[in-house]
Amino acid sequence: MRVTQSVIAEMLKSDIRRNLRRLQESQEMISSGKRILKPSDDPSAAERLIGYKVELSQSEQILEDIENALAFLNTADSVLADAENLVSRAREIAIEMASDTVNAQDRLHAADEIRQIKEQLIQIANTSVAGQRIFGGTKTTEPPYEISGDQVIYKGNSGVILRQIGSDETIQVNVPGHEIFGDGEEGLFKTLSDLERSLTSNDIGGIRDAADGLKSSHEVILSARARIGGYSQRAQFARDSIEGFREQLEKVISQIEDIDITEASIQLARNDNAYKASLLAAAKLLQSSLLDFLG
Repeated sequence: MRVTQSVIAEMLKSDIRRNLRRLQESQEMISSGKRILKPSDDPSAAERLIGYKVELSQSEQILEDIENALAFLNTADSVLADAENLVSRAREIAIEMASDTVNAQDRLHAADEIRQIKEQLIQIANTSVAGQRIFGGTKTTEPPYEISGDQVIYKGNSGVILRQIGSDETIQVNVPGHEIFGDGEEGLFKTLSDLERSLTSNDIGGIRDAADGLKSSHEVILSARARIGGYSQRAQFARDSIEGFREQLEKVISQIEDIDITEASIQLARNDNAYKASLLAAAKLLQSSLLDFLG
């Protein structure tokens, strides 16, 4: 069978297109640093990559939730440490003012300090992180405590806030305020209000009762901090675990999709040579055809 020059020309054109495509792919691989540019490059590896990258994305979202949880927990622990100190000071005042050697005027001055302590504790109880009140239960948009007359009223709820720290694991990140500071009818703020009244009215018995109540409130705060510390430890452990998992996953992804730069450079040179050779062959064919035409 006689092969005509037109058939040879078509074959050369096909070679040029194929070699140019391979050259461009090699150039793109080196430019991107990736050996898999489209699923057809390696269907099996591409499928595994999709799964790994989905896991990586999911773990990133969980990591964000953990950081949010730790922001809540660390802030709660910090402000409760301040609350602990304030309650300790209030109890010191109560014990001192319960002495028979203290006069009514001294107790009036002490009442002013207790009022200031109560106001500071209300600010602590209304603490927010990123616009969310941390002691209001699940009612996080409004201050959970407000003053009504001589009472401090709790307007939050007993709901708990959960954050995801694993694919199927969540953690509580809050302690509702009424469990720490009371609800207005009982608890720390009620005790402080009673202490302020007793100091103002020079009621030694009421002052002694308030001192006992403040001891209990101090223990409640310590207990809340212990709970928060436990939640925080779990969150930190989960964060460390996920960060380790992500590091390993990123290594696996890199091994699958990243190119070997030395091997890729050799392949680029081969494809470049093949492309140039096909162009040279086409040029020779064109020259031969022109000479035949002229001859």
